[in-house]
Amino acid sequence: MGCVAFAFILSDAAFGSLPARMYAAGGFAFEDIKAGDILRVNNDVHTVIVLEVNDAGVVVAEGNISTGDHKGKVHWGRAISREEVMSSTSHYITRYPEGYIPPDDPSANVSIAGGDLGGGLTWNLTKAGTLTISGSGAMADYSSMSEQPWNAYSSQIRTVIIEEGVTGIGACAFWECGVLSVAIPASVAAIGNSAFRGSSIISVTIPSGVKTIGDSAFSGCPNLSTVALSEGVETISQNAFRACTNLGSIAFPASIGEVGAGAFFQCQALKTATFAPGSKQVKLGDNLFTQCHYLTSVTLPQSIDRIGEGMFQNCLLLSRVDIPQGAGSIGGSAFASCSLFTTVVIPDSVTSIGIAAFSACPLKDIYFTGTEAQWNSISKIGDTAAAVANASVHYEYSPEPSTTPGPSTTPGPSTTPEPSATPGPSTTPEPPTTPGPSTTPEPSATPGPSASPGPTQTPGQTTSPEPTVPPKPSTVPEQSPTPLPAVPSISGESGKEGWAAIRDETANASEGQRLHVIMNGAKVVPGDVLDSIKGQDVTISFDMGNGIVWSVNGRNVTAEHANNVNLSVQVGTSAVPQDIVNQISGERQTIQLSLAHSGDFGYSAVFTLNVDPTHAGLYANLFYYNEGAGRLEFVTADQINEDGITELVFTHASDYIIVIGEDVMKNGNDGTSSGDNDESAPSGGDSSQKEEARSPKPIP
Repeated sequence: MGCVAFAFILSDAAFGSLPARMYAAGGFAFEDIKAGDILRVNNDVHTVIVLEVNDAGVVVAEGNISTGDHKGKVHWGRAISREEVMSSTSHYITRYPEGYIPPDDPSANVSIAGGDLGGGLTWNLTKAGTLTISGSGAMADYSSMSEQPWNAYSSQIRTVIIEEGVTGIGACAFWECGVLSVAIPASVAAIGNSAFRGSSIISVTIPSGVKTIGDSAFSGCPNLSTVALSEGVETISQNAFRACTNLGSIAFPASIGEVGAGAFFQCQALKTATFAPGSKQVKLGDNLFTQCHYLTSVTLPQSIDRIGEGMFQNCLLLSRVDIPQGAGSIGGSAFASCSLFTTVVIPDSVTSIGIAAFSACPLKDIYFTGTEAQWNSISKIGDTAAAVANASVHYEYSPEPSTTPGPSTTPGPSTTPEPSATPGPSTTPEPPTTPGPSTTPEPSATPGPSASPGPTQTPGQTTSPEPTVPPKPSTVPEQSPTPLPAVPSISGESGKEGWAAIRDETANASEGQRLHVIMNGAKVVPGDVLDSIKGQDVTISFDMGNGIVWSVNGRNVTAEHANNVNLSVQVGTSAVPQDIVNQISGERQTIQLSLAHSGDFGYSAVFTLNVDPTHAGLYANLFYYNEGAGRLEFVTADQINEDGITELVFTHASDYIIVIGEDVMKNGNDGTSSGDNDESAPSGGDSSQKEEARSPKPIP
């Protein structure tokens, strides 16, 4: 294991999602170093993590050590003198909050501020950052951060202890405070609007006494990775956990009766959402899980009022949802742009399906619990009629009775139907390839341009219920589409196929000509294809599918002989640690890219990606992940056009992120750090090629 990876694995285990800060030599003192800090030593060629600090030096752990009996292995316990630390350390990385006071410090419990909150409540803040709220009654609501009694000390707050007897946490009470953890007693019945909004909180347990979590109560908490909702919680208000980008799962208790609009909007790391079985019909708001890019498993309540507008829009890895009985409608854009979504179970309680409900989805199978006549009576608005007509509809589907346990587990949907039912859908999704990122309007926004509702239409392709007993789960075959042949072809009238034909075409191309190659599942471009256009004003575009296109102009082929290059790209990966991403992105939208090829291309290539028309006019800022230095380095930027297209020039393949913002970030928050390093960001390449890509000539 590499020394950098080893150090950050241990650091993540100790500090979770706390952001890191890096200081170059001369920017820190030996007294700043604590256990858990990371040092880049040996003049910037090796990385260690500190286990112990004393006056004489430090004791470290390290991976891939380069000397001695432990060469190439993990080693624990090497001592480095104080003098060597300060002379050979090029960078010092810490995840301790600024101004951190350790609990064993003699002055840790000394009070630095406090006062009367009114209504029988008091507050006290210690030097170690522990804020205690004491007394009996509800905290007052504040309308802004400036009204907080502890506002002058907000960045110093680390732990909030709310003592038994306090009955409510006031609105905006800890908005944008440095609080990392909070102890909430059973006496608290409500958490106010924006109570912890934008704070540094890492995890929270909501006790059974809390009935309501207010509007935006934990919105925009980038470090929040764990939320435990106890049985007894009834209402989660709109935007309550919106944009908590590190939250990985959520389990709802049976006591939940309402989850408001956008409550988990843009929780981009969320993978599972599970509702425990209960007797209530749960009211679900619009855009509930919109832009939860990694959401793969959803277990809905046993009874719901509806599937709201945009509820799962842009959930890129979601392949199936079982909609429970009681849902009266499926809202507009409910599953729009779910690029792996193939299967849905729809109850016969549904009477309407909104416009664009399944837009840009590869929907294949609809399992409907009612009859064909009931299905035909459902109002299918706008393009929805055409979308469902392209799927197979299985009538009178009878799902297994729910055996979903409580919120501590997240089982997958049942796959064994009743004997009289049509065999149930497979729950094995296709492996993700290159799901394209996208964004959507705010939770309160109405979906895009509406079309007049068309007459109810009968879907063209249907499957009648089978009278025979369905196969057992172990014999249900996986449903996988036949892959496209990996034979590229030239777009246009010639339609020539295969690399040999493409090479002949490019070798005979005239100056200024453009050729568009449809890759059809092929990934590797032979180097001799690019050698054939070297030095010429001939452009080849390689269409990889899923909206990803690479374009290479012969004038930008610099290698003597181009290598065979795998141009496949994974979009929406997590190769760059989130704390490093957060250092430069703030609250901006980000997209991670992992290129299959490693190293230089030997030419510059324009990478074209659709990042959604809602970003038109903003800038796509490309950053290279310098893993050795543990940082992101600015490469180039491009203004997103009205169709949501960005074009970025690459010369090198590695892991990258795109940060979408209002400005070019090169001279601002660009993620670079002081100190030299041999692993510098690759060049952005020849801008002339990019200009050509923006105004393509007709394809011959």
